[in-house]
Amino acid sequence: MLPLILTSAFVALALAAPNPQKIDMDGVDRIPDPTYTIVPGLESTIVPYNPSTAIAAAAAEMTARPLPPPQKRSNSPLVKRVACAPEPTSDNIYGVNLAPEKFSNDPQIEWLTTTPWIGTPLG
Repeated sequence: MLPLILTSAFVALALAAPNPQKIDMDGVDRIPDPTYTIVPGLESTIVPYNPSTAIAAAAAEMTARPLPPPQKRSNSPLVKRVACAPEPTSDNIYGVNLAPEKFSNDPQIEWLTTTPWIGTPLG
């Protein structure tokens, strides 16, 4: 049972996989390799960081290129839905007479009693 579940899970994942990405591999190959310098004996470097300078730079970037205002929806106005039909409160939604003496003679389910593989209900 477990192999069947695992197999069907793998098949479902394979079918649900998105299309392969279309990456320009020649363009990727044209990108130069990154360069870096290793200083012998240097184990760590302190990088100076000034928060006020970073905040000022971010604020200048946001004022130079602000986000566009949100678009208004052009949908039609919402309409209130009508109430759903009430669910039946009885388990006997087909109106079949469930009394044992009437069950096999009910015209709505007569085919059940005359089908040889089902037989007459007991009771």
